[in-house]
Amino acid sequence: MLMPKFWLKSNSLLSYALLPLSWLFWLIVTLRRCYYRLITRRATINPRCKVLVVGNLTVGGSGKTPVVISLAKFFTARGYKVAVISRGYGAKLRPSSNYPHLVNLALDTPKTVGDEPYLMAKTLNPIAVWIDPKRERAMQKLALAGYEIILSDDGLQHYALKRHGEMVVVSAELMWGNGCLLPAGPLREPLTRLKSANWLIVTANSKTPKVKLPSYAPSFNAYLCPAARPINLSDPSKTLDTKTVTAACAIGYPPKFFETLTKLGFNITKRFSYPDHHYFTASDISSWGLGSVIVTSKDAVKLPPLANVWYLDIEAQLEPELIKQLLAWAK
Repeated sequence: MLMPKFWLKSNSLLSYALLPLSWLFWLIVTLRRCYYRLITRRATINPRCKVLVVGNLTVGGSGKTPVVISLAKFFTARGYKVAVISRGYGAKLRPSSNYPHLVNLALDTPKTVGDEPYLMAKTLNPIAVWIDPKRERAMQKLALAGYEIILSDDGLQHYALKRHGEMVVVSAELMWGNGCLLPAGPLREPLTRLKSANWLIVTANSKTPKVKLPSYAPSFNAYLCPAARPINLSDPSKTLDTKTVTAACAIGYPPKFFETLTKLGFNITKRFSYPDHHYFTASDISSWGLGSVIVTSKDAVKLPPLANVWYLDIEAQLEPELIKQLLAWAK
């Protein structure tokens, strides 16, 4: 879905009208969390395995996936056996498939396992990426299989999952929107939920975002650094020799992608925004025209090798102090 504009406005009449539903949502969230607290208190986990949940309090557009990818690379480079688990949003596995399912780039597609797990598997290869609607089941099996660190992509609200740490990711551009819970605003849980998190990560297109942060959890910035150049879908060695482009994306907050391209000096003549996780049709692609088109890396895995389409990779750069704390946490 595309983020409703009234979620970002503090005095929207529509938000006020939806507040009674938000209060009901708060009650459901609170009761559900209390229930799972009682259950997970009795749960056990392999002592040699650490589970870190990387999620968000808002709906979409936080830059969480690049953070998970950076964390997986970080821990792997330091000798840990790492696995990433994901629900696999929109996955359509074969009926005979067993969970948890290891994403296989040779046999799976973005449609069978979900676009984000497929992107992570492609980017992190050979680091294992698994999908399972029940993350707790995946965690228990992977812990027994000898994985030392399990990163849960999203799952902050998956209370059944036993965890050793929580990292909340939020976009500097969006922050908490109008501060209201769903459906009046973008929040999945109240901001007080940050009190139980280990870290708050603010993602931004600049290295020093100017945002006011709550003091509930240690806060760090993660610079979403774009790659030096876009990569062509049909020929990675091909250079994009123009700054006049069409931009298309199916992500949580499209303006962030368009802003990144503009900061890189591109002149965007046409912009196409689609709901998050959208799969492009022949009609979509045709509407882009024959000129140079730039998409996100998440969109690129869902497209055929088109000669006029490039994708832009994004890397989340973590602060040195955060890296120091992560190493201490992993021991």
